[in-house]
Amino acid sequence: MIPQFVKEWEQGYKIVCGIKESSSENKLMWWMRSLYYKLIQMNSSIKQIEHFTGFALYDRDFIEIMRSLQDTTPTLRGLVAEYGYKVKKISFHQPKRKKGKSSQNFLSLFDYAMRNFTTYTKTGLHLATLGGALIAGVSVVIGCVYLVLKLIFWDNFSAGMAPLLIGMFFLGAVQIFFIGLVGEYVMSVNARVMKKPYAIEEERLNFDEAVKPEHVEYYHPSERKEKE
Repeated sequence: MIPQFVKEWEQGYKIVCGIKESSSENKLMWWMRSLYYKLIQMNSSIKQIEHFTGFALYDRDFIEIMRSLQDTTPTLRGLVAEYGYKVKKISFHQPKRKKGKSSQNFLSLFDYAMRNFTTYTKTGLHLATLGGALIAGVSVVIGCVYLVLKLIFWDNFSAGMAPLLIGMFFLGAVQIFFIGLVGEYVMSVNARVMKKPYAIEEERLNFDEAVKPEHVEYYHPSERKEKE
């Protein structure tokens, strides 16, 4: 496939990706991979490339951008989708492995999937915050209803274990809510400390080539003020 990659690169594509359109691997693993890509596509603000393993031809401009990112655990597939210039996709069929054994296992793949999911999605945190608030609100309403019924029908209404269960649901919901809220702050801090570039410059029009930078410079908001 390398000649195909080079041919497309010569046509102006900065990245030429190999996409697995089918595979002779274990059917269960293929189904789990497909499900993962569908989930992250639904929840990510960046459109991910499905069944992209990192197998690609990368232009030097993109390599320099990768080097400039101050990220100790970069997610290549996500970065290609986010900062990948023009991407050309070439499909291929993955044959069954004939020799050797993959260095990846379920735990390592799960770790990578969670790192990518937590980097490009906030759905889990939003669900925790909103779900906790909803359950707490419902618990308060049910608790008020039980209190009113008990006051009106004091002798005939038996509350039983309901008040205790409502209290447990309420306290659990409050904990979930604040865990989600703390997670929102952590994600916000994470977005600031990663120092990702504000934009990627692919081409300049109507500018003197002599002043065209070799790569895009970017600064943290606090550093930008000092530069100005």
